[in-house]
Amino acid sequence: MLELCGGIEQYGVKGYRCYQAGCRLKAPAIKRMQACDICRIGRKTWDLRDEEVVKLISEVDGLSKVRGHSIELPGVVPMVSLKDPASYSFDPIDVGAIIVMFEDLFDENIRNAVEKAGDIHAYLNFDVKVLVSSIMPDDLITREDVFYFFMSGVNMFKFDGAIAWDAPVYIDIPLYDSWVNLLMGLKLTHEIADCGMPVYGLAKGNLEKQIKFSIETFAKINIDSMALHASEYMVSFNEDSTVRQVVYSYFNHFAESAKSVLIIGALSPKWLSFMKSDFPKGPRLSVAGLSWFLDAERGLLYSDGGRVDTTGKYVECKCATCSKVKPKDLMHNLSARARHNLSYLVNNVDNPSAVPLQLSTCDLLLEEDEKAKGGRSALNTNIPRPLSILQER
Repeated sequence: MLELCGGIEQYGVKGYRCYQAGCRLKAPAIKRMQACDICRIGRKTWDLRDEEVVKLISEVDGLSKVRGHSIELPGVVPMVSLKDPASYSFDPIDVGAIIVMFEDLFDENIRNAVEKAGDIHAYLNFDVKVLVSSIMPDDLITREDVFYFFMSGVNMFKFDGAIAWDAPVYIDIPLYDSWVNLLMGLKLTHEIADCGMPVYGLAKGNLEKQIKFSIETFAKINIDSMALHASEYMVSFNEDSTVRQVVYSYFNHFAESAKSVLIIGALSPKWLSFMKSDFPKGPRLSVAGLSWFLDAERGLLYSDGGRVDTTGKYVECKCATCSKVKPKDLMHNLSARARHNLSYLVNNVDNPSAVPLQLSTCDLLLEEDEKAKGGRSALNTNIPRPLSILQER
């Protein structure tokens, strides 16, 4: 392990504070800490003995080239929630692929419904590519039974590809554990791909050497479609120079070794713009996420002028997706807002020269059979108010 990672001193780590007991530990004590009954509570790692770690290093070093094939994705790949049909009501938007979170299939009712439908495509009424993501809570990722449930589910529900295998590799866990997790993620990803399933390998690491090792190992075993779970980095990207350096390290190594890259957790107007300007030329780039739907749940609509809040305003939109949608529907209908946001992102990627989209807002909107109340000028009138009259300045 020391030969692989270079040792804890390489990264300037002076010590580690146990998050359970608060003890200040020096480098030699970090390994010993793993035998502590208190500190082992909540550990974000596979529970391997030293001899198993030695074997794991050898296994990863000797991984063969996989026989799986790659899968090409469009520029925008929305993630959906199987728990909320509003997140996969796309019509009339032409979406070439979506991503399902495997964790949703732990819900017995959803799982039974998918089985009854025949497969995931029939359940979603979606006849193009459906990928499944292994990103889930750490206590599930590191369970062997969860991994084999994932393996069986990928085939049972007839997914077209997998994003795998996630591994807890964070700054706030001991360096030794983060390397063990990284190695285990590589080994299990190889196992999935070697069964013939198209795989986007999840690159991991918060250190240059980890990132390089992860991406180069994927390339060595013939996985040239790679993914980055970028959600955590995006949160502090603007404020933290270390985070920015980590992201650019991923970009640089992707450019050297990947044919296609999927960035997960950056599907919003802000991050799409960043990806366009800063992602290196070469690998085919796709961006995935659920922000478009989560923002719609918050009442937010995308436009070239930023996000517009519909919770207290009526909004008129003249884009193709909203051409038959009334302003009141955009205020009250989650599916309508979600479709607008997704359509905006797809057009932004597929048709960057499109006419700029600006939304009009107003405080009050009357239908032909409605009367305004409470205002002096509105007494005894049922004349419809054109939106332009009531627009905000």
